[in-house]
Amino acid sequence: MIPKPTFFSERLEDISMDQVEKYKAILIDVDNTLLKHHQKSISEKKRKWLSSIRKKKIKIALASNTSKKRARDLSKILNLDVFVAYKPFPFSIRNWIRDNGFETRDVLLIGDQVFTDHLAAIFAKIDSVLVKPMTDRDFIVTRLISRRLEKIIYNLWSK
Repeated sequence: MIPKPTFFSERLEDISMDQVEKYKAILIDVDNTLLKHHQKSISEKKRKWLSSIRKKKIKIALASNTSKKRARDLSKILNLDVFVAYKPFPFSIRNWIRDNGFETRDVLLIGDQVFTDHLAAIFAKIDSVLVKPMTDRDFIVTRLISRRLEKIIYNLWSK
């Protein structure tokens, strides 16, 4: 059985500072967590949430499975570190943690998918938060396979 995440949240911007203040770094998934697919600007609520995290001196990076080009574009637009994470594999996340001088206990990953974001956190031995997807629009494999399997996992977690 897949263990539950550290906690759940409706949306990224609903996560309170009290819930994240123990972390030194937060990795955030892009598609359906921070932005809708192919969206390039974030909402004012998300922008304020990111600003409040920065004020707490918590490092923020975007850990995405997007293309390298989109990652570079997002990095410029959002003024955040972005790396292609190859989730659920933990290697890029572990490398980012090491390269930035953090311990695994210092890092939190926030995402919307059990089989990419949450599993990557488990494999990298870091805490995770699952948020509800921003939209029902997903890549076809995610929509047809992952989201259906996620329903089973969520049902098991609720028992």
